[in-house]
Amino acid sequence: MRIVVNTKLLQANNIALYRIYIYELIQKLISQHQEHEFILLLDDAFEQINFTSKNIIQQKIKQKSNKAISIQYWYNISLPLIEKKYKADIVLHFNNRCSLTIKTPQIVVLYNTLFLEHPQFLVSSEKIFYKLLQKKILEKANRIITLSEYSKQVIQNHYKLSKDKIFSIPFGVLENNKRLSYKEQENIKQQYTDGCEYFVFSGTTEPLNNILTLLKAFSIFKKRLHSNMKLLLLIQPTKYDIAIKEKLKTYKYREDIVWLDNVDEPQQQAIISSAYALILTSYKEEYSVTIINAMQNGIPIAYNNTNFFSEITNDAALSFDTKNENDIAQQMMLLYKDENLRNQLIEKGIKQTKLLSWNKSAESLWKIIEQKANK
Repeated sequence: MRIVVNTKLLQANNIALYRIYIYELIQKLISQHQEHEFILLLDDAFEQINFTSKNIIQQKIKQKSNKAISIQYWYNISLPLIEKKYKADIVLHFNNRCSLTIKTPQIVVLYNTLFLEHPQFLVSSEKIFYKLLQKKILEKANRIITLSEYSKQVIQNHYKLSKDKIFSIPFGVLENNKRLSYKEQENIKQQYTDGCEYFVFSGTTEPLNNILTLLKAFSIFKKRLHSNMKLLLLIQPTKYDIAIKEKLKTYKYREDIVWLDNVDEPQQQAIISSAYALILTSYKEEYSVTIINAMQNGIPIAYNNTNFFSEITNDAALSFDTKNENDIAQQMMLLYKDENLRNQLIEKGIKQTKLLSWNKSAESLWKIIEQKANK
């Protein structure tokens, strides 16, 4: 069988999160199915990643711009030529889209349901795309994959899809992940927070991540508990950073805010793994991987109360209303004051991650590929 894998990422932000999902699944499929050939269409996000196996062909995606007309041209004209060249049996897409002109079976991965549940956070071009094309794409796709059962139900109900067309395949856990020793964690704290404990947020400053509400919550925490706790913001740069930094100039507890951007992935992991707790105020389902990595490393979590995050954590984390700074602050204070609760969450989190596996996720994906390609 010949499988064309389209890794094209149109999202400008959080590329690292998507890259983890795509890379882990592709690597597993390639290694588990050496008898089949994989044609990898590699986006810029994968330029520095080496896929080493005899059963792959790699081709760099060439597209002049990310304007709507250029994207449509690539999917509906350029991609079909590539698919025809390699005589593909199936095409796997990792970016909410597929070609409307290809007759070969196609599988589409949807990373979230923001376009249905929180369209206010989309830019105009995204709103137009989802309004005009998303329904056509999902009707054209032979199979659809979401990251959670919750999102699967949302998509299925909204577009009236049959149950055998849509499946959920979650993030797994990193197999080579090694928890930091106490000494290594202390070194991280000395390096970034002068040895103080810290809450950590990891993500962008996009409005859907509610950074300003998090800052208000941290103010309430500091005012009530008078601790030396820091808030470390692990930021992937976006155009929204300037406005947030401007707000921080007059923020009362600005000396207790640590802003880090352009940090490489291994160091990001070390910073999260040394935190007192992860505070996740985002609406984006892709941040499930951040939650999983934190739990795997014994870091307690408080997160935006959403069904897809709850699927990942079960009862191994605290939750809050991300629009309510008092609710966020309450959970932060609870983590700080109740050491027994914090230890229970750590223990439950580690146990919960043992239920997740990239091998299992890859096996589920392969069953879908095999079933559709053989029809």
